[in-house]
Amino acid sequence: MPVRHPMSRGELDTDLTIKGNWTFTGVSAFSGNLIISDADLIITGATAANKRTDSHDDTDFNSVFANTTDWNISGITAIKAGTVDVDFDAITATSYGGTLEANLLDKSAAETIPGAYDFTTGAATIDTRHLIQGYTTGKSIIRCVRIRVQPGATPGTNLNITDVTSSNRGYNSVGLDTATNLAASGSSGDFDLGVGGKPITMTEGTVIGIAAAHWAIHNINNSSTSEIYVLDAFVTSGNLDINVVKRGSNSSVSWLSIMDAGDLADIYIIYVTSD
Repeated sequence: MPVRHPMSRGELDTDLTIKGNWTFTGVSAFSGNLIISDADLIITGATAANKRTDSHDDTDFNSVFANTTDWNISGITAIKAGTVDVDFDAITATSYGGTLEANLLDKSAAETIPGAYDFTTGAATIDTRHLIQGYTTGKSIIRCVRIRVQPGATPGTNLNITDVTSSNRGYNSVGLDTATNLAASGSSGDFDLGVGGKPITMTEGTVIGIAAAHWAIHNINNSSTSEIYVLDAFVTSGNLDINVVKRGSNSSVSWLSIMDAGDLADIYIIYVTSD
């Protein structure tokens, strides 16, 4: 006949040391401490092979799961251990391995990424921030346009300016509107012409800085083969201005004075804009 321990008939108010295995198949209540020393606490499902085994190796607390999919915790919002506070509500992404939705970054705070991000299948799209050093207000967009300056209907009085940028002659152009019969102190398309015929001003977008401006075709001043002119491009209030300076001089000259009938000048301009 099996021998019953006295605690099976009531309460045990003294310490009890158990050296063998005890199996609890029902609900057991302990009003004192339950101490498991140098042994495992095994919690199983209806099937004994589906289990969690807890133990302590004198250094770490270890939980080993078998035939278990998830460890579900409910009823609390955080786990705190010393200065470490894990908030269960902090991670809201629908995917962790795929890094979707929340992207595991705080989008409202400045982030420091010490390693390199390698975009193997898609482009990195930045809509409102800068990637080019030197500008910290908004986007920094590089463009290269090729514009053509010719006499207008009345040479010496007006100009025609056309965007002739193409896929192999330029980069990331927005397509500038043509200026037709542009006179001094006037506006046409995406261009202005200053007082006295200088400078030519490109008014499309907000220009941040200029990387380069140079001739592609220099057929000016009645197709002169002896006169040489250089370009002076600069930014004024977000607009791109272009002056022309004759060799041997420090002063710019009027565009109207050097664009005779049949003349043609193509100019490349590389610049940075915020839109």
